[in-house]
Amino acid sequence: MITPFFNRDIVLNSIGRKVLKIPMGIAIYREPPDSIKIFEELKAFYKTPMIISVGDVVTHNLLQYNGGSDIAIIDKKTLRTKDYLIEKEFLSHYNTVFECKNPRGGISRECASIIKKSIRLCLNKEKRVLIVIDGEEDLLVMPSLIFSPNKSFVLYGHWLGSLNILIVNDYLKMLTLQSIRKFFK
Repeated sequence: MITPFFNRDIVLNSIGRKVLKIPMGIAIYREPPDSIKIFEELKAFYKTPMIISVGDVVTHNLLQYNGGSDIAIIDKKTLRTKDYLIEKEFLSHYNTVFECKNPRGGISRECASIIKKSIRLCLNKEKRVLIVIDGEEDLLVMPSLIFSPNKSFVLYGHWLGSLNILIVNDYLKMLTLQSIRKFFK
């Protein structure tokens, strides 16, 4: 049911570009470590089975102040053009590394497949996975939501300065699938 959306590369249309700029989920407008403390409170309350961080700054802040996510998706950039390198000591938190290409404004079949595989690895073998993107990672929040178990958290940073937490549930998965139908070609 879900997989057919990722049997090919998909690209965001012009309407989708406008709609998906709006922060979604719980937006925390605090600097770290305060934002991470709020995240930790929510995590304890929900007893999340998995944490996925999408973005270099969010991943770095989680590693620095919290111990990191189960899956991190980074592209070694921030704000699309500025190089951003996370220290190797932090990245050693992840014991499995995948690389894939993902176009700007799109979701590649390859990356969606790697995200799905990474989630299975984390759930079944207690691995921690780092996915390094050649291209742009922003929209990879969507397959992360679709393939994650309910109550998982998908975290990303919004360019206006918030830490956004999406709490995975069936309704959010359905909305994500509808968004893919409506906003991608």
